[in-house]
Amino acid sequence: MPKSEHILVCLSYGPHGERLIRRGAELAAAAGSRLVVLSVVSDVEAAPGSAQEEWQRVWREAAAEAGAEFRAVPSAGRKAVDVIAHTAMIERMTQIVVGQPVPTRWEERFHGSFVDALLRRIGQTDLHVVAVQRLDEELERTHERGVRVAVAARDGGYVIQRTLDKNGCSGVFFRSRDTEFEHGLLKLKDGSSRSRAFKVRHGAVVDPEFPAFWRSRS
Repeated sequence: MPKSEHILVCLSYGPHGERLIRRGAELAAAAGSRLVVLSVVSDVEAAPGSAQEEWQRVWREAAAEAGAEFRAVPSAGRKAVDVIAHTAMIERMTQIVVGQPVPTRWEERFHGSFVDALLRRIGQTDLHVVAVQRLDEELERTHERGVRVAVAARDGGYVIQRTLDKNGCSGVFFRSRDTEFEHGLLKLKDGSSRSRAFKVRHGAVVDPEFPAFWRSRS
């Protein structure tokens, strides 16, 4: 008698979460298996009003549409790989789906591979790694050349414009290649000079992570 399959989809980054859920749903449909979506919530992300709170809502809805169970598990000081491995064990998972950008040699040398660390912990459980593109690679493939814009708070929301207001910020807007409207991605630098990208629709920043980013500037 064939064994019953149980598939665990692990989420860590908002924009790629729905893609991973879809991949897990495809595997579950093919195998007629149970599907569980896991979000490991760090101590910082667990704070009320954090951007992660909004992503949890988006992921819960996507999981429900896929017929999956949803788990949001606090890390409680543990590494994500340990939370995933423990959840896989207690839920008796036979397959795990994760997403990971292709690491640079520097990252692998000094930080090690997330996938290798997970493989050491999950025994005979099958692991599916979905390659997710880094920000700059994805923008180049799917969006037009970026243009410098300003961002301003307007009527409870955030809009992109050509002139910089006193309390605004500036970034680069990449319009989607497949639309004539002001849809695309806004690229900004955070406090540690890392690139962040936020969804833009009809010239307004609609990404659920942006309000927290805006507040963090002050």
